[in-house]
Amino acid sequence: MLLSIVMMVKNEEKYLDRCLTSLKPILDSISSELIILDTGSTDKTVEIAKKHTNKVYYHPWENDFAKMRNISISYAKGEWLFILDADEMIDNPETIIEFFKTNKYKKYRTCVLKIKNFLDSKEKHWNIVPIMRLFKKTSDFRYTGAVHEQPLAVPPFYYLDTILNHYGYVATDPVLMKRKFKRNVKILEQELQKDPNNYYYLFQLSQSYGMYGDKKTALYYAEKAYKIIKEKNINLIHIYIHLIQMFISNKKYRRVEQIVKETLNISDEYIDVYYYFGKAQQALHKSQEAIKTYKKYLEMAKNYKNYAGYKDMITPTNTLNFVQEIYKELCLLYYDVEKYEKVLTIKDKIDFDEISLLDSAFYFIILSYIKLNKWNGLKEYYEKIRLEKEELKESFINNLEAVKRDIQLDEKEKLEELFISYEDNYGLLNKIRIALQRKDFKELDNIEKDIKILDFKELPYFYGDIIWYYIIKQKSIYELLSNVSEEKISQYIQYILNEKKKMCFDILVEYVKNQYPIINIKTALINKILLKALLLDESIEDNYYKGILERYIFNGSCLIEYTYKEYILKKELQEYLKNDEERFFMYMVKAIESKRENLSKSIKYLRKALRVFSIMKKGIQLYIDEYKKLINQSKELEELKINLQTNINNLIQAGKIEEANLFIKEYENIIKSDSFIYSAKSSIAIMKNNIEEAEELIKEGLLKYPRDFDLLCNGAYLLQHNKQEKLALELYKEAYKVASNKEYKNQIKEIINNLSNEEGKTTVSINDELEMYKGKVKEQINNLMNKKQYEECMKIIEEYEKIIPNDLEILLLKSQLYIKQNQ
Repeated sequence: MLLSIVMMVKNEEKYLDRCLTSLKPILDSISSELIILDTGSTDKTVEIAKKHTNKVYYHPWENDFAKMRNISISYAKGEWLFILDADEMIDNPETIIEFFKTNKYKKYRTCVLKIKNFLDSKEKHWNIVPIMRLFKKTSDFRYTGAVHEQPLAVPPFYYLDTILNHYGYVATDPVLMKRKFKRNVKILEQELQKDPNNYYYLFQLSQSYGMYGDKKTALYYAEKAYKIIKEKNINLIHIYIHLIQMFISNKKYRRVEQIVKETLNISDEYIDVYYYFGKAQQALHKSQEAIKTYKKYLEMAKNYKNYAGYKDMITPTNTLNFVQEIYKELCLLYYDVEKYEKVLTIKDKIDFDEISLLDSAFYFIILSYIKLNKWNGLKEYYEKIRLEKEELKESFINNLEAVKRDIQLDEKEKLEELFISYEDNYGLLNKIRIALQRKDFKELDNIEKDIKILDFKELPYFYGDIIWYYIIKQKSIYELLSNVSEEKISQYIQYILNEKKKMCFDILVEYVKNQYPIINIKTALINKILLKALLLDESIEDNYYKGILERYIFNGSCLIEYTYKEYILKKELQEYLKNDEERFFMYMVKAIESKRENLSKSIKYLRKALRVFSIMKKGIQLYIDEYKKLINQSKELEELKINLQTNINNLIQAGKIEEANLFIKEYENIIKSDSFIYSAKSSIAIMKNNIEEAEELIKEGLLKYPRDFDLLCNGAYLLQHNKQEKLALELYKEAYKVASNKEYKNQIKEIINNLSNEEGKTTVSINDELEMYKGKVKEQINNLMNKKQYEECMKIIEEYEKIIPNDLEILLLKSQLYIKQNQ
């Protein structure tokens, strides 16, 4: 007896070698030949084929599968034919070997094998179909059908347990899938032109469109095939089931019910019918009915080999491996009908390897534990997950967090207390949450090191509670988020806003106020996101809103300056910017910079900013109103304002504090509010050594006027006073950026250099001897002041000012001297 293994190939290099290797046990064990017919390969198919056999033949493709299959068979010399495709591998070749070695082949003329069609690259989804592939060769044996060709097989039949693993439906190669789709559709349409009412071709056309993802066209042809068999009174289960599947794909669930009833009247032994029927009932919120249908599915799945559907060689069984999915669906359905104990029973049937299914079920499992008040049971289930499948832990925790949105506050607190004992990230998070609820942070004194090693790049959004803890405690969040993406930071901030509601805005405003407006690449991204979140809440008072907006603008502009070439921003090449927010920053910076020279030009830029980023309409309008007011402001008022500021500054420098306060009140009555009031009041507080009051005034002022030179200088001086030299240096740099004239810039530059030298680095070239002189003079003045030798102090200051006029530190020393003299 000679077995001829016959294959037909074209451009099959992807799977061919694996296929032919799987044949080796058969070729080695029984008398056999391997015949391969190539129909025009342009890849390495022929080269691979010749490594396994010398019987490789060639014939041009004629657009007819049956014809080509029959040509390939014509080369066979064996008594039996084994037909195989290049994307199929024999899973258990010993079954075929045994069939011939034991002489069973002498009693039969056709063997039915099982083809297992894998539908995804992970081999988790498949269907299984009986298929005739092993035939006794006779003179009249042949294939028919231009596409999806069928053999003219004759009984007696023998059912082999041979499994062919088929990978042709795995859509990992879209080019290949598209080529096969076009080829098959073209042939089918040609055949339908000859026979428009051929339900087989209509069915195959529907399948082709369905596999290609065109659900609507697939349904159209499925319905046509169904109508024809109904008219001819032919009961073809595979067309009924395929139509049900297409209705499911197109979400026409009510039509499913109708076709299912017709199908079950023909036969109730096809498991796919119950799977699809249950899906439709579930989609229609018929939970009780869906439960009954799924239970019938599970009952059949236990012993499906005894049902007609398993042996049907035309109808594929698509859902036999969906038992685990049905357990998941039953968890959802039992929860829906409030049978929580059933949820907890059925959950144990879901294998821990089914991560995606459990991810969908966890929400309802957790809620069922809570509904039954089984808190310890919930914790034990979590312990089991951690022990058996660590990968599920993250999914379980994510679902725990989702559940918290749908339970009572006391239940939420119980959940957090339940998971507080774990020495992991989630345990740490819940410790912080409990402390926040109780407003008792004593137990958190030693957790800073644990927080600092958290990787906020990878943590889920709900770890925003740790960010919130830092904000509540007025700790800097920059170190925590320094390497985190914009999208991730936004998720954390949005979580805080959603969870904390209205109360968080006041705290966030206070937090922003306590963070000096230092703008650099390390802090700009975090600040931009935080400030934007505040600005989108319209309850913020206007007098704070504009200052927060200005901080937002300059943090955003810092980012685009680092991102883009200066030429793009200077020439306003807005088309090269990434998004409308960046265009907004560019136009707003232009508007603010143009303010000193041309207010009308500034307003034009503001309107451009409004066009590209209308969500900031409120803030832009505040700018427009301010600039229009400045245009219309009388010269007399401006002169009065300047005179009052000059008088107040002179009085402060002369140490005449009471008189200065009277002038400040007069100024406030006329001007109402501006940055000068805060700078003047903070200068007086510094002179009186009221450090806390000065700090509050400076921070309040900088919240409203974050780019004010005097406030930035006062803030930096105060930080120096408090021995916070690094922060002072950064604030002086911000003052340098906004200094209005060269003289001020030079003074600030000297201070920056002094502080930088103390840090061990020089940033600006300076005259060392001059700096030494200045330092010694200031030290001498302080020593004399402490000894109350005020006249001597004034003489030294007068001499110093002849050399270095308008030194800010000397001006402050003079003010202190005047106060001490008048006490």
